[in-house]
Amino acid sequence: MEQDIIKGLGPLGGIYTALQAIPTEYGFFVACDMPFLSPACLPEVERLIRNRQYQTIRFFDRVSVRYVDEYEVRKLDPSLRSFLNINRPEDLARISHG
Repeated sequence: MEQDIIKGLGPLGGIYTALQAIPTEYGFFVACDMPFLSPACLPEVERLIRNRQYQTIRFFDRVSVRYVDEYEVRKLDPSLRSFLNINRPEDLARISHG
């Protein structure tokens, strides 16, 4: 577990910190919309941070991404449970009980 290098930037700040920390060419992130990022993306992340453009979506236009079809995902996760979004304790309680 790493503390964000630059605090208060949301997901982009976390991705930046993780890419700085990993010793491999690729990283795997739990966020369902950005699973494979290479440290080669760091210059673009740094540029976005310098320009105060913290929305993760801005990152997609500047790097190579592969969109995964729902059919491909359902082969591994038929219920799409991997895409559940949990932000608050009540979200976790809701999915834990039904």
